Amino acid sequence: MKYAGRVIKGPRIKVVPIIRSKDEGGNIYFQIRSVTDNTPFSKICPQPTQPMLKAPGGKEVPDTKNQFYNAQMAEWSKKQADWVFLVAMSATKELEWETVDMANPDTYKNWEIELLDGGFSQMEINLITNAIMEVNGVNEAMIEEARQHFLTTQVGANAELYSPPDDPKNMPSGKPVSESASVPQA
Repeated sequence: MKYAGRVIKGPRIKVVPIIRSKDEGGNIYFQIRSVTDNTPFSKICPQPTQPMLKAPGGKEVPDTKNQFYNAQMAEWSKKQADWVFLVAMSATKELEWETVDMANPDTYKNWEIELLDGGFSQMEINLITNAIMEVNGVNEAMIEEARQHFLTTQVGANAELYSPPDDPKNMPSGKPVSESASVPQA
C-alpha cells in the first residue's frame, strides 16, 4: 500500500523505556507494536452469542437485558483487552511471561500480576498501557498534530481552501457593511 507515493511499512512501533539503575539491572526497553489482526483471538476465544427473544409477531430480537450474556461479554472484552496488551508487548523479544499461556485466555490477566511482582510501579505499567493504546489508535494530541501538519501543507497549494477575512467589507446581500443598520457589539 502507498500513501502520497510513500510505501506504508508494517505496524506502528513505540519504545517505552523504563529507567533502572545498574544495581537494578539497567534500563528496560519495551517495544510496543500495533495489533493489526484479531483473528487469532477470535479463534481461541470466540465472542459470546447474544440470546434472542421472540417479539410480538414472531420476530426475533436481541435480548439486551440478559444479565448472563452481559456478564459473558464483559469477561470476553477483558480477555480481548488483555490479549491485545500481550500481543502488543510481544514485539519485545527479550520479554518472557512465566504464567501467561497465549493458548489459554484464562491466563491473559496474569500480565499485570507479573509486572507488579517484577517491581514495576503502577505509573510504569500505565506508561506501557498508554503506549499500547497510542500505537493501536489515536489520541486528541495526535489528531491535532496531524491536522496542523495537513493544514500547513495546504497553504498556497489549494486555492479552494478559503477562509473569509476577519473584517468583511460586504454583507451577504452585497451591500457595504458601512451601510448596515445594526449596532456594533462591544
